[in-house]
Amino acid sequence: MDLQAVCGRLTEIKQTVSSQLVEDQNQLTLSIEVGDAEVAAIPFLADESPVCSGPSEWLKRKNAAGAVHEPGLIATLIWLSEQLRAQSVTFYDIGALYGYHGFIAKGLIDSLRVVAVEGNPDSAAYIQCYAIGDEKFSVVAKVLGKEERRDRYLVKGFRFFPSGTPTFFAYWLRLQLKRCVNAIRKHPRPMTIKSFELETTTLVNILEPSAEGDIEIFKIDAEGYQAVFLPPAVETLCQRSAIVLMELDHPEQMKQFQTNNQSLVAPFIKKGYVALWMDHRDASAVTAITEISTDLDRNSLVVLIPPLIKSQLVSS
Repeated sequence: MDLQAVCGRLTEIKQTVSSQLVEDQNQLTLSIEVGDAEVAAIPFLADESPVCSGPSEWLKRKNAAGAVHEPGLIATLIWLSEQLRAQSVTFYDIGALYGYHGFIAKGLIDSLRVVAVEGNPDSAAYIQCYAIGDEKFSVVAKVLGKEERRDRYLVKGFRFFPSGTPTFFAYWLRLQLKRCVNAIRKHPRPMTIKSFELETTTLVNILEPSAEGDIEIFKIDAEGYQAVFLPPAVETLCQRSAIVLMELDHPEQMKQFQTNNQSLVAPFIKKGYVALWMDHRDASAVTAITEISTDLDRNSLVVLIPPLIKSQLVSS
């Protein structure tokens, strides 16, 4: 399959992927379909589960009326499963939230090993409940950064605000106000902003042992924080011939980290990686690129395929 055919196949899956969500007591089952064919069925714990609270409303909202959350990323996982089903694969779900992409990846490749990385303690606890008894599913409940340390964060879902920053102070004031309002409410509302002291580690330090011939896939969705933890790990990832599925963020968001999307992608391309770009939220076409040009520099997805594997996945 040549590069043009790969882009065509990814686009085809992206345009025809859909979902069905069935609720049954303590479980929600998400069926992923391409055309009329079911490719995976993934059980999620529902909010009413006696084990732990699940992301029912989030799942219902993101998969309403047959939609799929981030169809471009799901299409990429389906395409990779078509190519790698018979191989030993480890999937690092960085920015896992509720483990949505890791669970789907495992539904597509049953033998897959998943390492879910999620700094939000509440979300990590849900994933750990789901993964109990599964030796091929582990959870790293830490924040990724440049070094090993502990920091105070305000956490709102998938957004993290480290102490000492203007954003932390603004959200801290909002948190105190909500606590005061809740104190006088007859029926207090759940707190959506929480304060945690979290452990930070590096990307290199969470890597599992890898044997020759093993395939590693890194999904990175970190709201811009990839600018902090990814550059120090690029050389290691390239040495391990890792496949990287990285969500790009808005240029203004990247300015907060004094970098840009091109600076994060360029080192991989210089190492011989093939880069595919897509808007992962709509049905538009997938294209091969050599840089993040101005028109592509927005919230989107880049798929980076290493030289050692591209001969298997992309033959020119």
